[in-house]
This record gives sequence, C-alpha cells and structure tokens, in this order.
Amino acid sequence: MIVVVGSVNLDLVATVDRFPQPGETVPARGFTSNHGGKGANQAVAASRLGGDVALITAVGSDRESGELLKTLADEGVDTSAALIVDGLTSGVAVITVDSVGENAIAVHPGANGRRVLAAESRILIERADVVLVQLEVPIDTVI
Repeated sequence: MIVVVGSVNLDLVATVDRFPQPGETVPARGFTSNHGGKGANQAVAASRLGGDVALITAVGSDRESGELLKTLADEGVDTSAALIVDGLTSGVAVITVDSVGENAIAVHPGANGRRVLAAESRILIERADVVLVQLEVPIDTVI
C-alpha cells in the first residue's frame, strides 16, 4: 500500500499572454477550475499506475470538500482518513499561466494548514509499504 500524506486544493487557473505587473489587470484568454494539490496529484498518479493508495489529508467544511473527496475516490484513492475541519475552507490555489507555460501560484492552505495526524492515520502509515509526503502541509505533519 502507498500512503500519501498531503494537500488537496481547488485550483483556479487563468491563462494569460503575460503576467500582470503590480497594480495592473490583464485579460485572461482562458480559465479552468480543477482539483489539485500536491498530495492529491501524487495519490491520483500512483493510483492510475495501479497502486493501492490511501491519502491522509484535510479539507474544509465548505461546499468544495465533498466534490474534492469524491473526485479522489472516483480515481481509486482511499480517502477514509481525510479529516474535515469545521470552520475552515479547503485549500485553494490561484494559478496564472503565461503564453510560454510559466506559472505564478498563490496558495491559501485552508484546512491543509491545520493537519494533525489522528490515530487511524498512524495505523495506515504503519501498514504502508511506501509513505509519500511533500511540503504543502505543516512541517510537523511531515516530520
């Protein structure tokens, strides 16, 4: 089993010809809203490659949380250890991509910034063959 400890975000992506300068507004050529986050992306990739994957994560109590978790489950990722944090939003990344593919990203961690490993999370980690973490969650969680 592969256990990923990481973030889940709603990605808001605007495609522009060039990045705006401070105080400037530029028109976007396109816009998409995607499910992402480094942890979620890694969990989905491992699942698509045939792995038995569980994701330890946190989402907010907002309307996006259910959709974010459903998308992961539809991809074959076990989200039973996901923590829903009352009073917080799920993570959101605002991403601007220019015409040559460079990006600029601002991330509001939301519930990702409050992740505390629960007892059931530790059981999953102890059973794992591989544990994958990244730094889009608090360093205490990674350690």
